[in-house]
Amino acid sequence: MSVLRAMMRESLRGLNLALYLHRVAEAHRPTDRVPGLTIKGSSLDVVLGELSALASITQTTVTFDDGYKDAADYVDTRAPRFSSLRFLFNVCPQKAEQRAGFRWDLHEHLRGTGGHAPDNVDQFLWENADVANENAREELKGLADREPFRLATVDEVKALARHSNVSLGNHSNCHFPLCRLNDEDLQRELESSKRDFERHFGPMRHFAFPFGFPGVHFGRREITLLRNLGAERIWSTKESPYASQWQTPGAVLPRVQLLGTWSVKHMLLWITQRATVYRFRRARRVEHGDFPL
Repeated sequence: MSVLRAMMRESLRGLNLALYLHRVAEAHRPTDRVPGLTIKGSSLDVVLGELSALASITQTTVTFDDGYKDAADYVDTRAPRFSSLRFLFNVCPQKAEQRAGFRWDLHEHLRGTGGHAPDNVDQFLWENADVANENAREELKGLADREPFRLATVDEVKALARHSNVSLGNHSNCHFPLCRLNDEDLQRELESSKRDFERHFGPMRHFAFPFGFPGVHFGRREITLLRNLGAERIWSTKESPYASQWQTPGAVLPRVQLLGTWSVKHMLLWITQRATVYRFRRARRVEHGDFPL
């Protein structure tokens, strides 16, 4: 650990790091199709402790997407403990308000209860995308209040903002791959989610792409529209740290994912590797605060 700690310190020196997480639980669900998206709180505590010790040389933001209650509870209890770190909780505002779950949770629920769960999961997640009526679907209604799929309520999300180092972000209303929406539906999804977010949580400073790898899940069209809507920080899932000068208005910023199936040392080594690769490639800086390529 001492060697790894020294490597991580040198690789991150002077850089900013954003972590990309989803759920927090001490045990994985047997029906979970992607167990890596759930991380043990005890393991994450160790990682954040190591990053807190580097606060004088690097700024770390810990981001959670989707708005799950277990993640909200973690942020609520750890934000005071890790006061040198920033936390960003990205929520789908309409789902939080209407208590509509996610399609992947519906798929897991169907598998666990003996219902018909389609074999083609990827297609199931986006087919028949209807941004106007997705969260009114009967099979999704109430799923957000059912264990183990519970989403934080609007009031629970609001409560997180009482911590000075916690910010809230918009994650779209329906969580569709935005690149698959036509221009009209894309504009409707982003404009409506901004209205819903700001009605509950205040100005939309942060937006985190659902399915957010640049050039695959979003491109110039989506970035332009979000900038026109006033988003100050646009978060992708490009796995890299970033330089502080990228934090210009409308910047598209990368995040490094940690998987719950990894050991703590594996997580720290992955952060170190991503930072080392960035330093190797940083000769070319993309202008206008765009994502690193």
